[in-house]
Order: sequence, then structure tokens, then C-alpha cells
Amino acid sequence: MVKEETIRKIMMKYFESRNIKTTPTAGAGPDFIVEGKTIETKGSDADFNRAIEQYCDCLLTGKFSNLAVAVPIDLLAPPATLVRLSVPGRVASETKMKYVGVYLIAVHQKFYHLRYLADSARLVGEVLDRISTQSKDLAGDPTRLAEETKEDVKAIYGTLLEALHELAIEKPDLMVGIDTT
Repeated sequence: MVKEETIRKIMMKYFESRNIKTTPTAGAGPDFIVEGKTIETKGSDADFNRAIEQYCDCLLTGKFSNLAVAVPIDLLAPPATLVRLSVPGRVASETKMKYVGVYLIAVHQKFYHLRYLADSARLVGEVLDRISTQSKDLAGDPTRLAEETKEDVKAIYGTLLEALHELAIEKPDLMVGIDTT
């Protein structure tokens, strides 16, 4: 469980490490603005439905050139949440030539790992690539597919969480010690 304030601090360290000038904001609106790009941060306990509304407003109204979200991986692990993030990004890229970037944040060995992906639609593809072997195992057993149990749902959630974790720590753009945030 990562709080939004921690995500904001990690992002500030990321910007500092890249010498990126940013405008942190206060109150309603984006958390950061970098060269016209809105960057929203959300913690593990965020209301993702509300967040999607904010993202769509930013992308489709033309207030900002592009959007990026900085989120902990556990927020994206439920399958519906991962898909809901990718759909507005896909619509915006095809209709407005705007993109939704994703800063994935994972905890691993006493460090926060941050990985940036420029397009949220790519995130879904990368996660699916990582879990394809496990999906093939399920596809080979029709009786298992027919038995939709809570354990299966938990397994899917766990598989997505594991894939997101691997993606974030594989080639991090930043590693920050947990005690330094």
C-alpha cells in the first residue's frame, strides 16, 4: 500500500534526477505540469473511477497536450482497472494524437522502483506478454476454465500484480530507498 503523498515525493525525485523542470500544483487539478503535460499521481487507495473521469477531462478537452499517471502497481492489478486505464489512452491517441504515459511504481527489496512507459496501451500489451504462459496453461484445461471460483479470480489478480511488478523492476528509470521518501 503506497500513499499518494509518497508517489508525489518519488516523482519529485525522478524529476530532480533527470533535471526536469516541473511545476508542482496545489489543490484541484494536476499534481505536476511538465512542458504542458499533465502528470497525475494516485496512491493505492485511490478512487480509480474518479481518476478516469479526470484523465478523460484532461485528454479530451484540450487543457493539456498529454497526460501521464504515476501509480503504484497494486492500483492497476485488478483487470478492469488496467483496461480502464488503457481505453481513454487509446481513444485519445487515435482521435486527438495525445498519449497517456504511465509511471509504474513498485516496492522491491527496500526500494521504490519507477518505470516509465510512454503509452498506456503498450502497458497492457507488455503485461499480457508476461502472463501469456500462464494463460496457455489455463486454456489447456477446459474444466478449469468452467470453474470460475474466487481462487481463480485471486490467481488472476496475483498474476497481473506479479507481471506489473516484474515490468516495473526489470529496467527501472529510478530507484529510491524507502526510507528516503
